[in-house]
Amino acid sequence: MIYVFTPKGDVIELPAGATPIDFAYRIHTEVGHQCIGAKVNGQIVPLNYKLQNRQVVQIITSKSRTGPSRDWLIPSNGYVTTASAREKIRQWFRKQEREENIAHGRHLLEQELRRLGIDMKPEEVLKLFPRYQKLEDFLAAIGYGAITPQQLAARIAEHEDQKARAAAATATPTVPPPLQVTGLRDLLTRLANCCKPVYGDPIVGFITRGRGITVHRADCPNVLHTSEPERIIPVSWGETPQHYPVTIRIEAWDRVGLLRDVTTLVADEGLNALSVLTNVHDDRTVTILMTLEVASVQQLSRVLQKLEQVKDVYDVRRVTNGETAPTR
Repeated sequence: MIYVFTPKGDVIELPAGATPIDFAYRIHTEVGHQCIGAKVNGQIVPLNYKLQNRQVVQIITSKSRTGPSRDWLIPSNGYVTTASAREKIRQWFRKQEREENIAHGRHLLEQELRRLGIDMKPEEVLKLFPRYQKLEDFLAAIGYGAITPQQLAARIAEHEDQKARAAAATATPTVPPPLQVTGLRDLLTRLANCCKPVYGDPIVGFITRGRGITVHRADCPNVLHTSEPERIIPVSWGETPQHYPVTIRIEAWDRVGLLRDVTTLVADEGLNALSVLTNVHDDRTVTILMTLEVASVQQLSRVLQKLEQVKDVYDVRRVTNGETAPTR
């Protein structure tokens, strides 16, 4: 063992061969994390310097330093010799990596929900993955890749379809009765062009004077911000899925054959393309707006995932804000 001193004269006991970093972590964990240099008996020394008995050690810190260096954990570098200092450094990296994974997982989840055009909270999605009890564990798993965006999309889309079918199966003609999109007692219904609801989307009805009921997505801004909320009524999907128009936006690097590859994939999926609009930009990228007939959110999710695999495509998402032209 060796005995060294702080600038104030406090005695610190360390094993032989200890370094200034070992000394810093023995003083306080944050002193170690913020260590950028050291002085021994008033002289600057490298951080892997081997301390000697009765030396006075001063640690130079900086609040701008975000944490320890991974180099400190490499044994051949000789920065750390004590197990306690090494464990504190490892704990810092585990915590940082977990927080980064949680943040990245939250971003990926929100991105996938936006891509599908589905309004769900992370806590609601968590319930679809019973293996995870805590939201932080769930988000971290997404962040480090244990749950892929494709798995998220499949589980979410399946949930939305099941929810729609359950609502249709349990719908009973109470007063006032829930409206089924397939029609209820010859009541005139139509799907809103602004948000283009698809079978499986949460929906509401809006009473339109002289035009029956217009069905909107539940998160449609036109419904959420209406000045006449009394005209909103509950509706549910019918038992048999029909085909509904939905617009998707594809961003890609322009190349010969891109549009052919996209339309071929759509046709192979058995989908009908109602319209296709393209716009090539100065930076040699292209935006494609394509309106498809789909039967469910699950079918939409599947085609979005496959379109993402097309060469040179870098973003595919559902359009939910009424875009009609592929402009930027």
